[in-house]
Amino acid sequence: MHAPTTTHMTVVKRILRYLPSTKSHGVVLRASPSIDLRVFTDFDWAVCPVSRRSTSGYCIFFGDNLITWFSKKQVIVARSNTKAEYRCLSYAVAEISWI
Repeated sequence: MHAPTTTHMTVVKRILRYLPSTKSHGVVLRASPSIDLRVFTDFDWAVCPVSRRSTSGYCIFFGDNLITWFSKKQVIVARSNTKAEYRCLSYAVAEISWI
């Protein structure tokens, strides 16, 4: 950040106070007989009554372990259910390509 504000500094301080209390927390990955990469996607077409934007979401599992997830309003207004679905799939495919 090239121009942090007092709000940014307040948030950073809050995070730094929070981190020491979570030292013992961690992510537990369980052994799984399968090493399949499974992706589940879902979307809701034009759910926002104001902007008519759709909501997309996905979760990606490696074996039985959830490794990433995402949920967000789409940046475009989809004119059809199919366009909203393809946009949702494109988000998931981009994440899988990165993995």
